[in-house]
Amino acid sequence: MPDGLHGPNVITAGEAVLLLVAVAGGEAVHLARRHEPLEQGCDAVPDHYLTGGDSGREAVQRRYDLEALREPNWERTTMCGREWDGRR
Repeated sequence: MPDGLHGPNVITAGEAVLLLVAVAGGEAVHLARRHEPLEQGCDAVPDHYLTGGDSGREAVQRRYDLEALREPNWERTTMCGREWDGRR
């Protein structure tokens, strides 16, 4: 990750790296695991949050490592089985 840029919002619990994800329109935060190597994972942040011209998206583009956010490393459901961010 380039110096000074943020990556995905993750926490480490023991040896597990978990992504903090929003469900229920952002009213709740859940955890998603890294996907197994043979499965197709999803990115930490859907592309529609990273592209466009409004000031919030421009701030994300300046402050975050977009390549790290787009890596397909994460399960499509949370640890408790909920779909997150409209993913199917």
